[in-house]
Amino acid sequence: MASRTYDRTLECGCMYSADGGGGLMPCDYGYGCGKKVTRGAYTFKCGDESKSGKIQLCKECKEQPKKCEEAHKKWYKTKDYKKYCEEVQERNQ
Repeated sequence: MASRTYDRTLECGCMYSADGGGGLMPCDYGYGCGKKVTRGAYTFKCGDESKSGKIQLCKECKEQPKKCEEAHKKWYKTKDYKKYCEEVQERNQ
């Protein structure tokens, strides 16, 4: 069985690996964190499906995709990103 080491962790929580051609473990899957949330008289677990079929998310989980996008854009402009790309090529020749 192959193993993968995650070398980089971005501010948002996404992790990148230079093994196996490079890889990403995203921090946001859109399924919620599972914590209890109260809105008015209604209490639910973040990630539960509402009666209308929509997934109910807490404020932090709703904001996570934006934080993730900003972290990626910031990282792509760094020397570390260039070094990461070189590591991917070097490890996978």
